[in-house]
Amino acid sequence: MLTVHHLGISQSDRIVWLCEELGIPYEMVRYERDPVTRLAPAEYKALHPSGTAPVITDDGLCLAESGAIIDYIVARHGDGRLSVASDDPRPYVRAVKLARPRSKQETGVTPDGPAPIPMLRRGRTMREYNELFIGLDTSKAKISVAVAEKERNGEVRFFGDISAEPTSVASMVAKLAKRGATLHFCYEAGPTGYDLYRQIMGLGHQCQVVAPSLIPKRPGDRVKTNRRDAVSLARLHRAGELTAVWVPDEAHEAVRDLVRARECAHDALKKARQQLQSFLLRHGRIYPGRSPWTRAHFRWLAAQSFTHPAHHIVLAEYIQAIEDAAIREDRLTKQVAEVVASWSMAPVVEAYQAMRGIAFIAAVTFVVEIGDVRRFETAPQLMAYLGLVPSESSTGERVKRGGITKAGNRRARRVLIEGAWTYRYPARVSQTIQARLDGLPRSVREIAWKAQIRLCARYRRLITTGKLKTVAVAAIAREMAAFLWAIGQEVSPTVRA
Repeated sequence: MLTVHHLGISQSDRIVWLCEELGIPYEMVRYERDPVTRLAPAEYKALHPSGTAPVITDDGLCLAESGAIIDYIVARHGDGRLSVASDDPRPYVRAVKLARPRSKQETGVTPDGPAPIPMLRRGRTMREYNELFIGLDTSKAKISVAVAEKERNGEVRFFGDISAEPTSVASMVAKLAKRGATLHFCYEAGPTGYDLYRQIMGLGHQCQVVAPSLIPKRPGDRVKTNRRDAVSLARLHRAGELTAVWVPDEAHEAVRDLVRARECAHDALKKARQQLQSFLLRHGRIYPGRSPWTRAHFRWLAAQSFTHPAHHIVLAEYIQAIEDAAIREDRLTKQVAEVVASWSMAPVVEAYQAMRGIAFIAAVTFVVEIGDVRRFETAPQLMAYLGLVPSESSTGERVKRGGITKAGNRRARRVLIEGAWTYRYPARVSQTIQARLDGLPRSVREIAWKAQIRLCARYRRLITTGKLKTVAVAAIAREMAAFLWAIGQEVSPTVRA
């Protein structure tokens, strides 16, 4: 009996339609695609050397290609309908080389199955490779793919553009995996995030997310396209010239997104306050008190009077915007505290709060942006990563050093700079700091106290020598990073089951 091997989401539907139209008896065997790669299962590919759909079997004949199958069914089972009748169309099918040959001499069949057919692309036969290096130039809608062979002088070619959808990525990876035993992917860190990295790693291949600012570029190269970027990434990845960034796990990234949302709420509050102050200043209203945004300040705002009613509306709207932003910030701060309590990095966050100038929000921000500081072999590496080391432009006998490089993560650098201002005052353990020290290991408390003694004295010494306050604070922030690195060596994240 005629058997139709039906593969879901393929052209084998037309064969089923033809059999129903002719009203001939047939048996249908269904095969489902892999839910991740969207490829046909191995048992389906084993039916015919081409490994494509559709496929039928009939009286020992295994036939692929929908056009040949339609001609065969119409001629063999159509009884003259839809085509000229033929007693035996098999010689015709063999003539166009679309049927499975019947002998081992014709097929090269081995006890393990039919011999593989070379994959063709652009008229060339693709040979097998031990390793391939793939550069991906990502964007919102599509990904440009380039492939470099392992050999130093191996070919680097543009593979093509694919959709950024996960199914398209899985199909591309599967095609390349047929040609190379080991695949090494890379793409630039950017707004598309790390989902592509996690998908490729989940498929069992290596992937790196590289730092865009550290990619070598030719000074005279003024042409930039997606294709050229992908080819350049593949070539540099093969040469080992790219610098990978740290990729957080999904839980770490989720906490980081929450902390950044809280930071956005804080920025919105500052902006709303600035807008109100600018409005009052334009009308000569200056608060005479010492500290703004206190209860006394809000009572003073409520007592302001203007001639035109529109000004009262503006004042009320600005005050309402400030109150709404403050409520949102408080709500997100509480949510951050609840999430961090069950986070694997919670012990590290608690330990960092032993440092003067590092309260809860500062500690959480530093941890979510930097991760585990043990990935840095030395404290100077962490200082350089945060952009707190001096810049330098020296040549020949001339040595010129400038301000800090401001490279790396700006959020982590900001919390250190803000915390460094607290070391203007003499070293002491306040009640607030003492409450944070309770329950921490002795080694952590000793590091925090050593930091206070050293950094407070260093700030006074720098100011005495005539350094600007901002320069002195930057120097203190740089050493704060070293002490945080030391604390990070003493406390380990919690291992979640």
